[in-house]
Amino acid sequence: MRRLLLAAMVLLPALGAGAQDYRMPCGDSDCGYFYPTSYYDHGGVQDWNCGTNSYSGHKGSDYGVGGFSGMYAGRDLVAAADGTVLATNDGEFDECQTGDCAGGGGYGNYVKLEHADGKTTIYAHMRIWTVAVSTGQTVYCGQYLGQVGSSGYSTGPHIHFEVREGNGSQSDPFDGPCSSPPDYWTDPGPYGGIPGTQCDGGQGAIDDDGDGYSEADGDCHDGDPNTHPGAQELADHIDNDCDGTIDEHTNVYDDDGDGYTEMDGDCDDTDPAIHPNAPEP
Repeated sequence: MRRLLLAAMVLLPALGAGAQDYRMPCGDSDCGYFYPTSYYDHGGVQDWNCGTNSYSGHKGSDYGVGGFSGMYAGRDLVAAADGTVLATNDGEFDECQTGDCAGGGGYGNYVKLEHADGKTTIYAHMRIWTVAVSTGQTVYCGQYLGQVGSSGYSTGPHIHFEVREGNGSQSDPFDGPCSSPPDYWTDPGPYGGIPGTQCDGGQGAIDDDGDGYSEADGDCHDGDPNTHPGAQELADHIDNDCDGTIDEHTNVYDDDGDGYTEMDGDCDDTDPAIHPNAPEP
């Protein structure tokens, strides 16, 4: 018996080392618009910090984006960690305010990811027709998944972020005086704020994706070999060239600042005097 206990003690650190932590699943340019609206309920409407920012039976972490005006402005969601897409749902009504709209088993439009340690994460109540990944697809931490909406069992625009263990049980990613360890964030942030946006593992001078750039070299997504300083910018809601601007010089970015993109019909997006409503000389 003593030998078995000693063996278990040796194995425990290795198990812990393999656990997956998460970044805040907000798009990098939109994180300033996110704020917590309801934490995981630990019974009696009690959140992880022993406050009452929850509701009975809530098993996720909810973040608002400024109501419907924020939703219509488009608030991006990204993968909280590397993983594989287990399931998606799209096409559901996304202006629900009653908390009981049909679709997605209550989640409405959603994405569900499986991670290397067997845990899964769910990104629920998304905006209609914005789900950008498909079942079986491999995604990396920080990859665009879609946008915040109000579909399914929702009373207003927000993201419901849910963590499930390998056995399907739901877990609170926060560790506090009224929840159980461990926390599952790379940086949980302050109570009432949002977690950090750094991805788990491989931070610093190691080139994790083999593209010739590490985070120390300015690689803003070191899990994607197509994203690094000098990479071609694509119309994919990601800062591919890591210059701090998303989708510039693509058909979805207003390069000349005249209020119109190429998708809006701007035939010369380098000249602010030329756009669909410009007066003819």
